[in-house]
Amino acid sequence: GAGVGATNLSPRWAHGRPPGREDLGRMMGRPAEAREAYTAGSPIHKVADIAVPIFVAHGEKDVRVHPNQSERLVEDLKRHDKTFEYVTYPTEGHGFLRREPQIHFHKRLERFLDWHLM
Repeated sequence: GAGVGATNLSPRWAHGRPPGREDLGRMMGRPAEAREAYTAGSPIHKVADIAVPIFVAHGEKDVRVHPNQSERLVEDLKRHDKTFEYVTYPTEGHGFLRREPQIHFHKRLERFLDWHLM
């Protein structure tokens, strides 16, 4: 969704659409050949080191980055007692196309930033 990237790149490769897989391949190589790079580039493997609040937003109809990526991140954030805000949008996919979810997303993000940066 808007504001959501893959949190674990290996499944992104395995389940991604061809253009996304090609992009990952160009940037990092194939996962079997570049396992360390995929692990290093996947935020899910660094949750324990997060030192700032995290805002996570995801469209539940996202077919590009499956919502379980955000769900897993949120589980790990909870397990490590990290500060975060998580919001999902049932009607949205990878990009928030409808006006109402776009406005809601930006208002929530603005509130989050105001709270944590001030």
